[in-house]
Amino acid sequence: MSLYSPPRRLVLSTALVALLSGVPVAYANPQALWSDVTRPGASARTAATTSSPVHQRRVALRADGLAPFGQARAVGRSSQTAQTIELPLPVSGATRFTLEDSGVLPPGLAARFPGLRSMIGRDAEGRTARIDIDAAGAVHARVTDRAGDWIVQPETPVKRAPGARSRHSPAIHVVFRRADAPAGPALRETTPHGGGLPTAAPGTRAGKARTGSGQLLRTFRIAMSASSDYVAKMGGTVEDGLAGVAKVVNRLNAIYENDLGVHFQLAENNDRLIFADKDTDPFKGLGDDDQLVLRNAAVAAQTLGRENYDVGHLVHAVASGTAGLAGRIGNTCLNATRTIDIRPGTKVTDQDYEDGGADKAAGMTGSADPFSDTFHVDYVAHELGHQFGGQHTFNIADPGSDQREPDAAVEPGGGSTIMGYAGITSANLQTRSDDYFHGRSIGEIRAWLDSEGGSCAATRVNPIRTPMVDTSYPSYVAVPARTPFELTGALSYVHAGATPTYTFEQIDRGRAQTTAALTDTGNGPLFRSRRPTASGSQTFPATGVLLGKEPIGRGDAFPMRDRTLNFRLTARDNLDQLAHVVSRDITVDVVDTGAAFEVVAPRKSATLSRGKAIAVKWRVAGTDKPPLSCTSMDVRLSVDGGESWLEENLLTGVRNSGTARFTIPGTVAPTMRGRVAVACSDTSTPFFALSPGDFRIR
Repeated sequence: MSLYSPPRRLVLSTALVALLSGVPVAYANPQALWSDVTRPGASARTAATTSSPVHQRRVALRADGLAPFGQARAVGRSSQTAQTIELPLPVSGATRFTLEDSGVLPPGLAARFPGLRSMIGRDAEGRTARIDIDAAGAVHARVTDRAGDWIVQPETPVKRAPGARSRHSPAIHVVFRRADAPAGPALRETTPHGGGLPTAAPGTRAGKARTGSGQLLRTFRIAMSASSDYVAKMGGTVEDGLAGVAKVVNRLNAIYENDLGVHFQLAENNDRLIFADKDTDPFKGLGDDDQLVLRNAAVAAQTLGRENYDVGHLVHAVASGTAGLAGRIGNTCLNATRTIDIRPGTKVTDQDYEDGGADKAAGMTGSADPFSDTFHVDYVAHELGHQFGGQHTFNIADPGSDQREPDAAVEPGGGSTIMGYAGITSANLQTRSDDYFHGRSIGEIRAWLDSEGGSCAATRVNPIRTPMVDTSYPSYVAVPARTPFELTGALSYVHAGATPTYTFEQIDRGRAQTTAALTDTGNGPLFRSRRPTASGSQTFPATGVLLGKEPIGRGDAFPMRDRTLNFRLTARDNLDQLAHVVSRDITVDVVDTGAAFEVVAPRKSATLSRGKAIAVKWRVAGTDKPPLSCTSMDVRLSVDGGESWLEENLLTGVRNSGTARFTIPGTVAPTMRGRVAVACSDTSTPFFALSPGDFRIR
């Protein structure tokens, strides 16, 4: 709601043969890659995983549909011919993506495992996708469009029959919106905060907005270990386990490339870290997270050699729930001062933590459900975020938990971004994390990358010019307490292929939140992070809260007193592997005038006639006097209940006296959902109020 007024060509160097084409919606066509399955089979009823939501579409993959991918891999990596794949849409039909290699698999590893494919795609509508095809013939895809992310994945793990040589086996897949996915298993996290492990310095360096970043792109060679329990979940072979970790890394890249300019590529001999045999698994019998973390640091070093990777992480399967641990806040590029030889029954000492936790491979994530996007985003991306210098951002202080980070607690409740605790606190804002980093986290991680944490990464200069935040919008504004306001910003010098998105996030730290109800205590966060949108404006509270669709006091609450609020505008250009993120801080001075600025007429359920003069009335609440000194107001009309506003004002620049008269033009269609907004004309005092409910226009 706003109250104030050439892209890279995607090619796959490994492809020579285009995928068999099919008409996107002609599912009766026997040559189509996907066909709808309307009647669940017995296996679907008995073997569904917690990764599958109730609201989903079930489709069958044609048995030979992926054959061109195997042919393309077999003939080599020299062709520049574009390759495509058709993916089913969440409700009906399909769309075709042009592909390029994701760069997750280094050349030697890809040559040894030709059945694995890791790709990036874009369709004609501008959707982007991360797509993985495993050796069993299953497709795993996560797609982003304007309505949010959607996922394609096997309904159950696809396994080859014993002795079978072909990987092209038919399988039922499910398609669903990420927002419909079930919450992941409860997290048991033991990331240290002080105590035995030192807290890395980024927390003291982060917080200042940058005019631009993304000029320097970093590639980290990641050593991804997989325990035999994880490999068993994936299918049981080294190739199955490697497919699992490749899928994790491709998903991580979608986030880290876009927000941080960081690309992960698996270490060249990463298959040596995939432990399919439980009898030789170095992690078998280690029940404690700290043991697993320190053991992984030693195993990665002994197996690959520390010079052959830049960061490491273990993925593991557990009997129930989810477990995660990073050796310390910020350990990328660091080598342990000594190798900690952990065996079953070993007691980990503080000195072990001090020495081993500072290793670049000291990190792990384990889950009873390691298939889901929730596992990849809420847990693996979160724990790896700690290794890259990111602290927890949630502000709720639950009894018995020591996981709140006072230096970084800028999200109300359990938070909603990657470094928050979405769905696992007493003050949940939502059941799972959104797949982006808070502006505060981006600042922390950049600071770590600009110091020792990025010293080992391969770097290159982004060939695309960095956009800039338009400085014509004010960076200091004043608003009355108890009253909605709006912040606005925009990017300039944007690349032609960019699709800019914006977030406006509060970055204030303060007292811990101790109850689920969010109230103004005089400091700390009052407003939650919202997913990036194409709009360069955001209201506080959010539109959904103002219209009664979300409760006040959960993720958003009004400031009730004199105080200063600090926000960070984070702007993304979303250029895939060449993305930039730029930011600007905005200060909001809240003035307690003793009452809320509010509209009192037209009243809810009133009937207004077009072409006739109508009174609008509001309580001025001292906003016409210093320090706010807003002397003129604009009046705007909505015909959809306040979701959007007509382009032309009903009134512009009328005196802030508490009353004015307007006329609804005859060109406005009759509606039962009329609303007006009265907003200060001065953008340096961007407060407003809505009429108290929908009225009828006839």
